[in-house]
Amino acid sequence: MGTGPPDTLRVQTADNVSLGYSTAGVGSRMAAQLIDSTVALALVFVALVAAGGLVSRASTAQGLAWGAGAAAAFAGFVYFGYFLVYEAVTGGRTLAAQVGTAVYFLFFFLMPWYSKMDTTRPEPQRVTWK
Repeated sequence: MGTGPPDTLRVQTADNVSLGYSTAGVGSRMAAQLIDSTVALALVFVALVAAGGLVSRASTAQGLAWGAGAAAAFAGFVYFGYFLVYEAVTGGRTLAAQVGTAVYFLFFFLMPWYSKMDTTRPEPQRVTWK
């Protein structure tokens, strides 16, 4: 490992070639965490609505308390399970990472299409000497 800025990972190969990789900054990591948390909280909301339907059928106060506690525990498992499942199944590539990768490559893939729609002005006379 070589020296460099803290957001760059440098690797020295056997042929004495230095390779540098930029790591994600704080802003992009925070944006990804916000997207992932929004998705996870939406799943928690769906789980709580489903659990709420079951808890509402409780006939006693004690049954209602146990049902509410079980619903809260289930919501916690859903929230943390979202991140654990993505870590185990996709190697940490959560939904935000996959969407970001798709947007990145679509930007370049669609570039010929949207650059044709761009209108340009003619070159000025000082450039063309006409």
